[in-house]
Amino acid sequence: MSPSIRDMAEYCAIAVVIAGICGLPARAVCEENAAVSIYTVRAITNKRILPDSATIPGEISDTLSVVATPGEYEPASFVLRAKEDIQGLTLEVADLKADGGHTISSSNIDIKVVKVWYQDEGFRLQEQTPARAYNPIALTYHNKPSRYKKVLVPELLLNDDSLIKVDTEEKQNYLRVSDKGKPKHLLISGDKKGEGVAGLLAVPVADSPSLLPVDIRQKTNKQFWVTVRVPDSAPAGIYTARVEFKTEGHSLGTLKLQLRVLPFKLAEAYDISSMYYWYGPSSKVYGDRVAEQFGKEMENMYAHGVVNPTLPAGPLSKLEEYLKIRKAAGMNGKALFYMMSIGNPTAADKLQSLKDRVKEVVEIAKACEIEEVYLYGRDEALGRGKQDLTSQRPAWEAVHEAGGKVFVSGVRAGHYRDERSPGNFGFMGDIQDLMVCNGYPHREEAARWHAKGHKIVCYANPQCGVEQPDTYRRNYGLLLWQNDYDGGMTFLYREVWDHHVVWDDFYGRSPHKRHNMVYPTMDGVIDTVQWEGYREGVDDVRYLNTLLQVIEKAKVSADEKTKAIASEAQNYLKELKDNDINKARTDLDAVRSEIIDYIVRLTAR
Repeated sequence: MSPSIRDMAEYCAIAVVIAGICGLPARAVCEENAAVSIYTVRAITNKRILPDSATIPGEISDTLSVVATPGEYEPASFVLRAKEDIQGLTLEVADLKADGGHTISSSNIDIKVVKVWYQDEGFRLQEQTPARAYNPIALTYHNKPSRYKKVLVPELLLNDDSLIKVDTEEKQNYLRVSDKGKPKHLLISGDKKGEGVAGLLAVPVADSPSLLPVDIRQKTNKQFWVTVRVPDSAPAGIYTARVEFKTEGHSLGTLKLQLRVLPFKLAEAYDISSMYYWYGPSSKVYGDRVAEQFGKEMENMYAHGVVNPTLPAGPLSKLEEYLKIRKAAGMNGKALFYMMSIGNPTAADKLQSLKDRVKEVVEIAKACEIEEVYLYGRDEALGRGKQDLTSQRPAWEAVHEAGGKVFVSGVRAGHYRDERSPGNFGFMGDIQDLMVCNGYPHREEAARWHAKGHKIVCYANPQCGVEQPDTYRRNYGLLLWQNDYDGGMTFLYREVWDHHVVWDDFYGRSPHKRHNMVYPTMDGVIDTVQWEGYREGVDDVRYLNTLLQVIEKAKVSADEKTKAIASEAQNYLKELKDNDINKARTDLDAVRSEIIDYIVRLTAR
């Protein structure tokens, strides 16, 4: 007869004592008989850990290590593999403590379950250029509905593991909602109208505010996601805390969380750290709580490094209110990317009407301490022919005359092999202030726009919603720096709830995967693994820019050793810049460690 979880817990308690007497490590004595095995794994990776994965891409360990600066959010992850059925597993987290009496409250340690559910697999198109041959992205487009394939993927970061019920026999997802105060599960993986997802407009969806007890079936895995938020004022040092796993009041084991707080703060990332935020909260869903939900979404984006997302167009009477909410979230003084469509009017009266409206937007923005206002051209116009793009010139000139600027998505030179081959720059580069450039970044394209005094950001490399955290870290992090882009602005923070598609990757058999970095609830959003990967990409650039600033200061130092280290660091960055991180399969954790080492060596002198 197999021992119960309680028997195992009592056995290990005795084993620890015996181990101490015999001079043996307790871990070695308990490991064979423990109810769970604890694996520490890399958080930002495209390797997926499923409940039945036989091999865990990590190692059995009793220590989870995190390195971060004051003010930074940093992820870590671990997996529990159950040897017996575990019911009602709870996690107790202690405060982080360092020598000298410094303490970081456990409230700064957020632990969630990584929810595995069914999503559309997506597929890879044939790569068309050498530059894309090593781009590790799963593209989001489908040519035919028949390409849909349901696969289990880890994506959601939940406090309540039972919020989503997954039926592995039928390959369906069910979302728990509250219908007149009673729990109810709606099908959210169908492809026909009326199968349940349409009812989401009428009923609230909400995750628990804190981690709830978790069940783990025998011989399966459960992955957990740890996010440490280091307080701005935290002194440098090594902090440790204990995470204890309990069930039925008995301990199943502990994991030591070790945090190294670095002795510096991070610089800003890109010049433009943006994302398409096309759809604000709907009054159909939130009623009079629209502004409150908008504020929570702004706070969430700011916490993930997106400091000036686009703002949906709407009544100008609401613009000032929303700009104040953005400012309260930390988005202060950044450019406004307003999704008010410019169109292509040519008649004098229509152009004057456009100018008047632009002037109103500019005045409201200046009252909120925003000096640069960008208005949106016709989205991806060149894809419909050069005339669709060039016909907008009178309208764009009118925007400039009214004190605004123009931004819009488009393609680089050479993207098309027909009359459109000059790309956006060839047709409108003299007047388009910001190019939102499709696909893999190219340094030559960035140079074209910069030569005109204009800016360029990246989108669709990939679009949002692909469950690949390492891809977003790479492609919206150091890859942009390598190609001299001014930042990122990919599409889309989240889908619109009104269309019933936000929670369903299969509804309506759209030609696209759902573009979700988060999933909205009635009181905020649920984060995803890809969203955490995006933040790490932003932070990689912040670490990089911190080192660049430190190098500049070190160059004027009177200390020759400091200058030598600065020169060494500069050579390291030059080599890093000239080797595409995707082609070279660069280990970004190793790069982060190297950059930290140079910063510490230069600032400690």
